[in-house]
Amino acid sequence: MDAPATPYRGRRSKRQRGGEPSEEPSPASLLPDYILAEILLRLPPDPSSLPRVSLVCKRWLRLVTGPLFHGRFHNPGGRRAPLLGFFHNSFTLPCFIPTGSAPDRVPAEAFSLRRHPGRWLFLGCRRGRALLASPFSAWRHLMVWDPLSGDRHDIPVPIAFDQRYFRGAALLCDAAVCHRPTPFRVIFAFVDQLRLPCACSYSSQSGTWGCVFYGKAVIPQGLKSAMESDPVRLGGGISGEKISAIDMRPPVPVGNVLYWLLLRNYILAFNMDAKNLATNVIAGPDPVYFLNDWSVQIMPAEGGKKLGFLALKCLCLNLWVRQKHSGSSTASWAISRTMKLDMFLPPELLSLRGGVLAQLALLGSTEDGDVVFLQTTIGVFTVQLDGMKFKLVLPDEKLAVVYPYSSFYLTGKLTYPTLYRTRLRGMAQPVGAMRLKESGGTVEGLVVGVRKDN
Repeated sequence: MDAPATPYRGRRSKRQRGGEPSEEPSPASLLPDYILAEILLRLPPDPSSLPRVSLVCKRWLRLVTGPLFHGRFHNPGGRRAPLLGFFHNSFTLPCFIPTGSAPDRVPAEAFSLRRHPGRWLFLGCRRGRALLASPFSAWRHLMVWDPLSGDRHDIPVPIAFDQRYFRGAALLCDAAVCHRPTPFRVIFAFVDQLRLPCACSYSSQSGTWGCVFYGKAVIPQGLKSAMESDPVRLGGGISGEKISAIDMRPPVPVGNVLYWLLLRNYILAFNMDAKNLATNVIAGPDPVYFLNDWSVQIMPAEGGKKLGFLALKCLCLNLWVRQKHSGSSTASWAISRTMKLDMFLPPELLSLRGGVLAQLALLGSTEDGDVVFLQTTIGVFTVQLDGMKFKLVLPDEKLAVVYPYSSFYLTGKLTYPTLYRTRLRGMAQPVGAMRLKESGGTVEGLVVGVRKDN
């Protein structure tokens, strides 16, 4: 009777052929390329994920550097771009402040405006691009900037948009990713001398502005008076009176509607639906939030499907959601959550109870509304609303508004020498050749450790 066939154990080294026992092949090495690629595609889209994985072996390096894999890994369809940091309009700090921790922390100098001379103010970030305005030209020049590639697109603003009461601009991208050469649109909204809300759209494909759409109703006289008398301080010695008479926070897109937060419990809405282009002014949930030191901002809610209104005072955080009534075109505000921050404060803020905490202020939120930025007396914090997790990202500084930036970024090139140099510069020990040697030459630990990013 023939002896059972010996299972294939891979190519043996010279030392193994000399009589030493051979090692079992790792389970991952027996997987076909397409299955291994599907596993690696479920890594979190953090900046260090692919550089660390490429250290495992030449096969893994070949898989993760393929154009097909790269395109799928960095495709936001079904996966969310990580938060890399935020921009701001203070001239006393670098324009970009990273928020990640090593090895996913992006260097502040990676996104610098030094190659673009002149003074620029950030107006918002959307899907990997940033929108800026020239502050000392009365907003007559806008710039769409891709921080990853450095590409810029200059946009002249018509003189007719130079209005006194309100100017706001928004960057929109029809595709899931807004990097070059994806086309984009810029929406410019303003209130004219007749107190009519107006909006106009710029297309990067045609390079021209479209028609101006006027609102049907004038803004309330009280709002006009507030715009004339309440300039906003932007930080860094710049007064909002030179640029816009209202808040510099970016607008919030919900479906086909753009929303700008005004003053005195008013919100400007621009409907971009081709069949129902219109501008209007709607009321916020409660005028009391614009009194008595409340800090407010609008943001996406319920996964970006609805408009949210966040109000903060001392340690009380209220989230309102604008609900549409079934079978009707009307909508109203409903309280969604009331959060008591004293139950979740980190140790850095536990000793600041009392009057000091009354200085808390909302600075902005991410595109999906999951993370908000909070100004405190000891610096800027990020707060994850789902788990109420606080993280100090900018100590000992005070800002007025932040513009969160999320995108897909690599901390190093996918080559062995570069990755080892990156590790020596402070990257945490990568899951790669060094880890494999310590764990007995197998890769089971890395494969089992891969998680699906929802």
